[in-house]
Amino acid sequence: MVLAAGAGVLREPVAPVFEAIGSRAVRVSERPGDGHRLKLAANAWVLSITAATAQSVRLAEDLGLDSPYAQLKGSAMIDGEYPPAFPAGGAAKDAGQDMAAVKRVFHRGKGSSTVDSKDHDRIRGAVTV
Repeated sequence: MVLAAGAGVLREPVAPVFEAIGSRAVRVSERPGDGHRLKLAANAWVLSITAATAQSVRLAEDLGLDSPYAQLKGSAMIDGEYPPAFPAGGAAKDAGQDMAAVKRVFHRGKGSSTVDSKDHDRIRGAVTV
């Protein structure tokens, strides 16, 4: 995909180039550079989701559990299903409980308070797929 930005009069002349290098072109704005800026923002989103998923899977493993949640939710999203799972108040409560579980795991010596090289490898592998 090409994220394009620039003067509208340039759209038609560059269309063959965009078709040759991407599956489709998305016009972002008239301001040069906005396509690149949007790509950086999208990449930040992908990296944060990947890191958060890796952290959750690792926490489940460290707690001795399987983690089918990402696969279940991912499959539902691919199918276009987005049912609400629980209210925001429940999410806030769960976030506190998640932090407590992370602290318990790290205090038992099974991890550190930072992402280790094993996590970096998992994240890198997920991002490059």
